[in-house]
Amino acid sequence: MRIGTAGDAPTGLPPGELERRLLEIGFVEGAPVEIVHEGLFGRDPIAILINETIVALRRREASAILVEPVD
Repeated sequence: MRIGTAGDAPTGLPPGELERRLLEIGFVEGAPVEIVHEGLFGRDPIAILINETIVALRRREASAILVEPVD
């Protein structure tokens, strides 16, 4: 998983700060992730299951996370 490379989603946070925050709540390389719910209006926030924990993220923050499907 890579987080917020230069020029990616406009989150309002510097890429390094966004990366630090996501790492602190469990978004680490190799962690399984699954979208479990999307908000009704504007589909924000998104509820994501990661390592047996549900985390809510704004869509613009989630768009800075790159994931690869498991084969």
